[in-house]
Parts: sequence; C-alpha cells; structure tokens
Amino acid sequence: MSTPQAAKETCAVKKRQPLKTLHVNTEKTWRGGEQQELYLLEGLRDRGHLVHSIAQPGSPTAEKCRAAEIKTFEVRMRAEADALAVKGIAEIMRRGRYDLVHSHTSHGHFLTWIAAYFGRRPLRVVSRRVDFSIYRHIFSLSWLKYIHGADLYICVSDAVRNVLVSDGVPAKRVEVVHSGIDPGRFNGLNGAKLRKEFGIIPGTVVIGNIGHLAPHKGQATLLEAVPIVREKFPDVKVFIIGDGHIRDNLEASARRLAVDDVVHFTGFRNDVPDMLSLFDVFVMPSTMEGLGTSILDALAARRPVVATNVGGIPEIITDGETGYLVSPRDPAALAEAICKVIRDPNHADALAEAGRCRILDEFSVARMVEATEDAYYRSLAKKKGLRFET
Repeated sequence: MSTPQAAKETCAVKKRQPLKTLHVNTEKTWRGGEQQELYLLEGLRDRGHLVHSIAQPGSPTAEKCRAAEIKTFEVRMRAEADALAVKGIAEIMRRGRYDLVHSHTSHGHFLTWIAAYFGRRPLRVVSRRVDFSIYRHIFSLSWLKYIHGADLYICVSDAVRNVLVSDGVPAKRVEVVHSGIDPGRFNGLNGAKLRKEFGIIPGTVVIGNIGHLAPHKGQATLLEAVPIVREKFPDVKVFIIGDGHIRDNLEASARRLAVDDVVHFTGFRNDVPDMLSLFDVFVMPSTMEGLGTSILDALAARRPVVATNVGGIPEIITDGETGYLVSPRDPAALAEAICKVIRDPNHADALAEAGRCRILDEFSVARMVEATEDAYYRSLAKKKGLRFET
C-alpha cells in the first residue's frame, strides 16, 4: 500500500506542460530590456505557452506586443505606490488564473508583489538586469521587495546574481539566464543612406555608443577620450545613440571639450542595425552594467568592441580575444584601446568575428527562452513540493 509521501513522490511538474504566463512592464520607452522581453514572449508563445502582457497605455511595449499578436492589457502604472495600478493588475491576475507572473521592471516587481496579496497567488518571477545593490537608496525600503517579493529572480549575468546574493537574497531563488540576440536582424545591413545623411566621407573613423544616457553608462568618459583619439586620428566622428536625463549635460561637456563638431547625439533611433554598420568601433564605457545587450548587437553586426571591465561585460568580452577591456572612468585607457582598433583593422575584425561566434553559441534567443522556461518549471516544482522532470 502506498503512503501519502510515496504518492507525492510520483507527482511531478513536467517540462513542456503548457503554462499560463503574465508579463508586466512599466517602462514608457523602448530599451534593451523591452526587446529581451519581446523575444521571450514570442519564444514562449511559439513553445505552446499562454502569454499575456501588461504594459503602459500607448507605450512601445504595448504596441510591439500587439503587433506580435500577444494579448496585452494597458494599465497606467504611475509609480510603485499606485493603488489603482495594483487594483488593475490584481484583477487581471484573478481573472487569468495564471501559473506565474513575470515582472520585467523594478516598479512592476513592487506592483505585482502587492497585487498578489489580493487574490490567487501565482509564482512570482522577476527579471534583474542591473548590478546595483538593492540598498543603494539609503532611506528607501525598496529592498523589502527583493527579500520578500519574489519566488524566482532571473538575472542576466553572474555579476548581477552575485550582487543579489551578497545583499541577502536567498541563492536558491536566484538563477542566471543570459540575454539573447537575434543575429538575423543584422544580415544585409546597408549604411549608404546613413553615410549620406551624416556626411561621412571615405577615410572617416566612426566611433559609436548605444545606450540610455545615464551616469553609470559612462558616456562622459567617452567624451573625454575623444580629444585624445582626435589628436592621432583627426578625421573622426562619434555617434551617441539613445536618450536620457543627462543628455543636456553631455552636450555641454562636448562643447567644453571642443568636440561638439564631431560628436552627434542622435536620440532614440529605430534603425540601430544600420547605424551599427557605420561604426569602425563600438564603445561601451559603463561604470556599472548588468550584461550589455548593445554589445551583443555590436558583435552580431561584426563590429569591434571596446568596453569596460565591469559587471557582466566580461561574460561577453574576453580581453584580446573577443574585444578589448579597460578600467572604468579612465579616458586615456579608453582612447588607447580605441586607437588600437583603428590602427589594426584586420586584427580588430578578427576579434569581432570571434565575438560573433561566441554570441551565436552562447547568447541566442532560443537558448535564452529555453533556459527561462526551465527556470520557470524548476521554481514551480519547488513551490509545489514536486519533482521537475525534463
């Protein structure tokens, strides 16, 4: 006669059992994290799972999810302490009876944490893409949501995972899934029209950066490196693609450094792959970085990369093998690495090709989707006290 424990032992959460998933994103703009979410949602749907999305009204996330035929609920989410947003999310969760709710932003994390107390409580999953300490705001209590507000954290790098665990989040609730890239986006690039748009003549060296304009992204260090590079290679143009709250300060710095005639702040662009085709070198000068999906994009486009040795970047770039790494906040070292790429384009191309091979092998969208799916199943099994069968 089997005992209750023996009966329990025969139960399991099986991989490929379709899941009902709800995904929450509070961003009003479109950045790397939103692209990763869309890749994931499309991949999960194609693997047979139910996929629904909550997004800001009229946001790029809402528009792109609908274009991908993903059912999307528009909920205005003004801040973490938004009672109406909590009520709306809780009602969607109650009606949908989801197996899990996956928050892709910090504010979404808090809102779903609270909403889960007002109805059926699904598995709570949170994506963590930054390597900030959860205690970085001294007088904030936001750290509470990290300790108590999720069953599973999916980190984009080992560096991000290490920060969470060292801050006190139980290691058993933290998994690493590297971001993924779709190399098909970078096939058949043609920058001829853009060269005409920006007046780039043959022989001009083009340096590029793509990212949110924020202090930790290090664009200020890149600007300080430009005069050093310009002394050795006078015919240079620098493109800083993206937007953010420090744009005015960066533009003022470009004028102060007398490089505003060669530095172009383009704002947000929809043609990033074609913009990448212009670059002779892609630069990521961050002081903190969860992983750096822009680096993945650059390598997919076969662009040589110079980046800083911080956060998750060394999980993509091995110095001298797939690009060059320098210390953060060091304009001279950054300039020297950039010049090294310009001086020896054949070697730089070899580094870029090696980097592309690495991302195709280790950072594909398919790998990211499958690893996320596996993490879901493992965490659901733990929550239900069952085994996980592959």
